[in-house]
Amino acid sequence: MWFLILFTTIAAIAFGYYKLKQAQEKFIEAKTLHETIATVTTKEDFRAEKENQFYVNEYGDTIKMQLGEQQKRVYYSIDKFDGLGEPRQSRVIEAEKKRMEEFGPRFIHAVPWYDEVKVGDKLEITYRAFRDGKTEIWGIVRQQKAIAH
Repeated sequence: MWFLILFTTIAAIAFGYYKLKQAQEKFIEAKTLHETIATVTTKEDFRAEKENQFYVNEYGDTIKMQLGEQQKRVYYSIDKFDGLGEPRQSRVIEAEKKRMEEFGPRFIHAVPWYDEVKVGDKLEITYRAFRDGKTEIWGIVRQQKAIAH
């Protein structure tokens, strides 16, 4: 009898430890910042009119612009989502496709390099990926081209 109680107790502790370790790994993965590359697809000197004064920002919030307000926008497409384990990577890719269909391409505005950046240039993206596949962009930097000597 005591053997059964001891075995059950040890099994419960081992199972609890395993589940706690799993939860900790998922939490850390959700909080980890990842880096990837994106490609500039177009740029635009955008002006808010009555029919287009709302947009969804990088955090998923709907933003209302004032009529006539302007933004110098750089649109980009994320090339790939490296560094994510499965099934998170597949969820992120699927959520990104859905986001593009629903809200259009991602963009950034008010960047000091707007005039220099060209279609096809690369951007360094820092992001977080959540379990449901959604992403949160934390940083965008224009990738500097190497100069040959």
